[in-house]
Amino acid sequence: MILVRRIVAGLVAKAIQQAAPQSEFAHDGPAGARLAQLTKREHQVFDLVVEGLSNKEIARVLGISHRTVEIHRGRMMAKMGVSTAVELMRTLVRGADRPLS
Repeated sequence: MILVRRIVAGLVAKAIQQAAPQSEFAHDGPAGARLAQLTKREHQVFDLVVEGLSNKEIARVLGISHRTVEIHRGRMMAKMGVSTAVELMRTLVRGADRPLS
């Protein structure tokens, strides 16, 4: 299951890069405006969520507790206007103002 999640996350990340270069994406559109509101740590968590890492894996990478990751991830998801990683990916790929159901 983890391998499948990482493969899908890799494909989504590739689609995002092809759709809009990082420099454009970070500043343009509704998703970009929401990304600009993230703190440095929330952005780090965001990047690792997009890569398909679990909270425990993110905690190991960042050297923080998994509970701290949960807090940063929750705040990041709220700022992005989504409640699941799937909604986050849809928002990024489609550049939608709000997640598509």
